[in-house]
Amino acid sequence: CDGPEECRRAVRRQVGRGADVIKIATTGGVNSRIGAGLGAQLFEDEVKALIETAHMYGKKVAVHAHGVDGINLALRNGADSIEHGTMLDAQSIALFKKAGAYYVPTLSTVNGYLERLAANPNAYAPDVRKKIDWRIGITGKALEQAVPGGVKIAFGTDAGVSKHGRNADEFELMVKHGMTPATAIHAATVNAADLLGLGSEIGSIEPGKTADIIAVSGDPLADVRVLKQVGFVMKSGKVVKE
Repeated sequence: CDGPEECRRAVRRQVGRGADVIKIATTGGVNSRIGAGLGAQLFEDEVKALIETAHMYGKKVAVHAHGVDGINLALRNGADSIEHGTMLDAQSIALFKKAGAYYVPTLSTVNGYLERLAANPNAYAPDVRKKIDWRIGITGKALEQAVPGGVKIAFGTDAGVSKHGRNADEFELMVKHGMTPATAIHAATVNAADLLGLGSEIGSIEPGKTADIIAVSGDPLADVRVLKQVGFVMKSGKVVKE
């Protein structure tokens, strides 16, 4: 969509189709081949129109952003979450806290890149490979700023770049880059539910909430990697893995 009017129209179209959440991209991506690279690719009035229209309909806005200009652009205009958020500065931290927005660092994308490159060093075009090497090297640095800065963190993996079903790899990387096992688990449960607007239904084990429960052998507060081997799953009060 080009210009604020088209941006409003684009959001209304998705809401009309039944979308629960609106996602926008204020910067290019690592895998994409966009002229703006990883920098901002929308104007202020466009981002304002996108987010204001979504919020008018009661829809949250998740924002794909890598470059700090695109991150701060989204946060200034009321984004509910930043996905990836690879480059943060002091202004980003302040804007996150002012907006009450969540940071979703998606660290485990690097596992997908490393595994693909190990299998085939020529898996990516040279211009994309350059960005992937950069992403591998910088991943986690922003989280190391966000945690002491008091930014709210929610768990997310960008699955598809890394493999589906490998969500728990994210815990290990979150702990490596500044979180404790307890805060990483909190990000994946209470915080993730709050970000989705589902905190009254899921995210914690309480009377009246959906009984979604897992169990593992071992203590994840001592070694968060035990969450990679889930032995028991209850979904909505019914045991589905035992």
